[in-house]
Order: sequence, then C-alpha cells, then structure tokens
Amino acid sequence: MFSFFRMKAREGLLKCKELGLSKNEMRKLLPIVDASSFDSGAFDGVLELLVRAGKSLPEAVMMMIPEAWQNDKNMDHDRKALYEYFSALMEP
Repeated sequence: MFSFFRMKAREGLLKCKELGLSKNEMRKLLPIVDASSFDSGAFDGVLELLVRAGKSLPEAVMMMIPEAWQNDKNMDHDRKALYEYFSALMEP
C-alpha cells in the first residue's frame, strides 16, 4: 500500500507551518510510516497525518481510498471533481 521508502523520502518535504502543526506535533508524527509496520500501520500513519493537518476523517479516508470515479458516468460532477483534485495530491 504505502511504500516505506516513498513516504520516508517525502518526510523531508513536510513543513509544520503549512500543515498547521507545531514542531513538537510534527516530531510526534515522524516517522509517518515505520519500516517494521504492516500495511495497516502505514495506513494509520498517513491517516493520522492527514487528520492532524486539518482534513476531516471522512475527507482523509476518501483521499486514501477513492471510489472508482474516473469512468463512472453516473457520478455527480462535483464529487468527481473532488476525487480528481485528491488524485493530484496523493500518489498511488
């Protein structure tokens, strides 16, 4: 699910100010994904980061587990646009 090495590489790009976190809060979150954790632990780490950075729990989960939206002709346009936006923020 979440590659340890990919997340480790992105940790250096995180900035507490932009995320609305204090340096102490950021230290508590790192490492976001522990090398010894399973997929569920990695998921928890990323979910916690998104929620602490201001996303609501439902929004964070939608970002991490999107519906099959790309070819759904019946999906509401606004919902589809939201998933398209999330896809620009999250890596597969």
